[in-house]
Amino acid sequence: MPPEILSTEQASLQPTEAPHKLNIHKSTEGNHTLLQFEGVIDEDFSSSDLSSGISGVLVVNLAGVKRMTSFGIREWVDFGARASTRCEQVYWVDCAPRVVAQMNMVIGFVGKSIILSVLSPYLCQRCGASY
Repeated sequence: MPPEILSTEQASLQPTEAPHKLNIHKSTEGNHTLLQFEGVIDEDFSSSDLSSGISGVLVVNLAGVKRMTSFGIREWVDFGARASTRCEQVYWVDCAPRVVAQMNMVIGFVGKSIILSVLSPYLCQRCGASY
């Protein structure tokens, strides 16, 4: 089953999904598109379906990525290559630690994209809370 792409209006009306499912929230304003990924990038992620509807400036928020499988990584590399050819510029923001690990291990994972921010886990030494 392919991931569900939700517009900003639909996203607020949807019930909470199972944590293993991939949801992609898409917002467009002018020639700027924001894609927010939540869940697991696996064999159900289709790079061709998602990349066919994008152009202009693309911002990809990866804070909600919980896990990436080997099949998902293969499709992700393909998505990055397609997005780089279809878009003027591709930016990655709030890259989750799981995504950063793949950036460091997989050749071509980032493609021609520009990484603007990564998330780094923080543990408060005073109270022990993690952020």
